[in-house]
Amino acid sequence: MDIVEQKFDAPMEDIFALVNRALAHERGVVLTVVRIDYVNNQITCGNIGNVECLLQIDNKDVMRLIPTAGFLSGRSFKARVHHFTFQSKVGFVLHSDGVNHLGQKRNLTDVYDRPADVVKHLSKKVSIDKDDVTIISGYVH
Repeated sequence: MDIVEQKFDAPMEDIFALVNRALAHERGVVLTVVRIDYVNNQITCGNIGNVECLLQIDNKDVMRLIPTAGFLSGRSFKARVHHFTFQSKVGFVLHSDGVNHLGQKRNLTDVYDRPADVVKHLSKKVSIDKDDVTIISGYVH
């Protein structure tokens, strides 16, 4: 976590490489980083592992960002990084594989601007089928 905080302005690929290097010979971790640049209206997302990222920009269709498979543990990998621009609004949901939303991302469209409602929807109306669940939701306007 310290590396992400200290190097937050570095290119996303560099952040993932630094974290990966720091985790050499460790059990490994999954990592998702969402960086929002309010000055230039840009959002950058990087993801490796079993955390799904759903993103809605300016009230358009919800996008599912495909993560890089695996985890960080010092092994070689290529980070998959996504770059987007936005005009006024960004809604996002990050969740672990403990949430099985069964293609219901369209049902989230109406609540993306209310993060608490997104979490409520995913935790109550969707099948939670694994032993651990993590849900993070945010909205920028």
